[in-house]
Amino acid sequence: MSTAEKIQTVEARGWKNMLALPAEVTSTFQRETKLHRRLWPVTFIPRAVTNASFRMASAASDILIHPMVVPFTNNLAPWTDSLGLPEYPWQVEYA
Repeated sequence: MSTAEKIQTVEARGWKNMLALPAEVTSTFQRETKLHRRLWPVTFIPRAVTNASFRMASAASDILIHPMVVPFTNNLAPWTDSLGLPEYPWQVEYA
């Protein structure tokens, strides 16, 4: 994959995540009800705020910062990777 293709991939991921940010609330709800069957009413709001904030920061990084870093690295993972979140909000994965 060439550097230009990597930059396109990263920027496309950033724009998709920025536009799909409201879907993070729904996917967080689905993940929390599966992972914490009894505690999800307590964990949902803090987790949704954290996930949405982190996804927004990751999308902004993919759009603004990551294209300058891509030529010097092979790691194209988004910031959401460190929280164990999927690459896009519509990919509901369970730990």
